[in-house]
Amino acid sequence: MSSLLRSTASHRLTRTLRAVVPLVLLAALVAHLGTSPFERSLHVLSAGPITVALLLGVVTTTAQALRWRTVAAGYGAADGLTRSRAVAECYRSALLNAVLPGGVLGDAVRAWRQRAPRERGLRTSAQAVIGERVAGTVVLLLAVAVVLLPLEPMMSGMALIGAVGAVAVAAPTLKRLNLRAQFAVWGWSALSLVSLVTKFGVAAIALGTVPGLTDIVTLALIVLAGMSIPIGIGGFGPREAVAAVAFAAVGLSADAGVATAAAYGMLAAVSALPGVLVMLFDLRRDNQGQQVAQIAQAEQDALAERITIPAGLDVQPEPVHVLAEVNGMVEERGDLAGVIQLDLVGKGRHDRFGAGLSLRGIRAASRQIELEADVLDELELERQSA
Repeated sequence: MSSLLRSTASHRLTRTLRAVVPLVLLAALVAHLGTSPFERSLHVLSAGPITVALLLGVVTTTAQALRWRTVAAGYGAADGLTRSRAVAECYRSALLNAVLPGGVLGDAVRAWRQRAPRERGLRTSAQAVIGERVAGTVVLLLAVAVVLLPLEPMMSGMALIGAVGAVAVAAPTLKRLNLRAQFAVWGWSALSLVSLVTKFGVAAIALGTVPGLTDIVTLALIVLAGMSIPIGIGGFGPREAVAAVAFAAVGLSADAGVATAAAYGMLAAVSALPGVLVMLFDLRRDNQGQQVAQIAQAEQDALAERITIPAGLDVQPEPVHVLAEVNGMVEERGDLAGVIQLDLVGKGRHDRFGAGLSLRGIRAASRQIELEADVLDELELERQSA
């Protein structure tokens, strides 16, 4: 019991720190630099940078989605994870990471939605998500170690140690993949990182805060490493604090660092906006599914009048098979051999009992009962006299 209480208290403390530390960092930056860097960062919200950010978001999200599919396949957790679905789920994840505390809750939702309906299904899907995220962290830390080596050898060494530790965490995941899949994971990670660095460059160029390409790449990698700490909302707080220190270290103003980092955060949020469309589409599809179920139930209730063949009638109707086409797959839904369910309004040798639904995803096939005309008349008389 005491261990459970300690665990609960530790969890609450962690959540509190994740919420408080970014606010403290932002308050310290405002107290030291004022609000002008944040006001300056708003200049990035113009047509050009926003358009480029959305395009770069497509590149980043697609690369992460394909990396996820590759890793998930190694865990046997890629059932139904098409390329388009993986991209949609990663957009949802990016949006939730940008607006929820911690920056990882979107990934948790992604793992939960991809869980397999079997024992330990959630565990394997979570391992796949963690594995692909850690692979991206490895590439980022290695890049940081390279760019820091001529500037700060000690910091470069620390980044390298972090990369080695991340490799150790990712090793169980990579062992599940063949050599080609492993190269694919590193390739998609590199492409994602290049896209993120380019987005930082767009913010720096739009604000005119960084003079050269080399400095843009160096500062972008350092800032990205700083915002990878899972605290705050959308990276705000730690990202700006790291940027202030990094810009000052290369001879630029801390004010410019905060403005550029905040502008990058805004462009990152913009690039995740397609996640709103994904969630709205899912909401519409769920509502439509509920409507389909309600209509199907209503039609079943309205057309559930059943006429049992009297024992005195010598009728041997053929079995009635109800077929339903759901999402492209035809399923047989029962056999009404002894009971005839039909609409006696239609006269004729072939009486078709339609159950078609025009809504997306469900279209019931016709139900057909073949009876001799005189038997049909007898059944109608039997119904009227009842």
